[in-house]
Amino acid sequence: MMDGKEDTAGRLKTLRAKAGLDPEGLADQIGITPEWYEDLERDSGELESTLDLTQLRKLAILLHVGMGYLVNGEAIPEGVPNLPFLEVARRIRLHLEHNKDVQSLEERTGWDLGAFLKHPEADGWEQRLPFFRDVCRELEMDYRGVLRYCESIRDEVE
Repeated sequence: MMDGKEDTAGRLKTLRAKAGLDPEGLADQIGITPEWYEDLERDSGELESTLDLTQLRKLAILLHVGMGYLVNGEAIPEGVPNLPFLEVARRIRLHLEHNKDVQSLEERTGWDLGAFLKHPEADGWEQRLPFFRDVCRELEMDYRGVLRYCESIRDEVE
């Protein structure tokens, strides 16, 4: 579904070229193989489904764009608040206080929540974007707040 916007793979290729970076060097900087990176520029679903949030954040920084633009082709709207991993975990726990059934929530979201609930700060960075999109949808939160939170972390790319 294009809606007149460039698809994710095409946008990635354009941004890389605009930044003057070669695919191999960019792949190395985000910690993936050149072949993996080539897949990112070939298949629009690869970016979200294969990169964790640490890699996605590094890629956005290296390409001089926000994570929202990298993923969706547009900046995250101003009204979307930061949604830290700890807050997502808190909201999951609140949901479970009323529903008591983590297995049911896992089935509805399609994700195992155990590791994330134990260590949200560490495990959150290791998750792929669909994890947050699906969990936030189920809990009626805007997953773009997770991207905004990731963008707000201001340390340097290694």
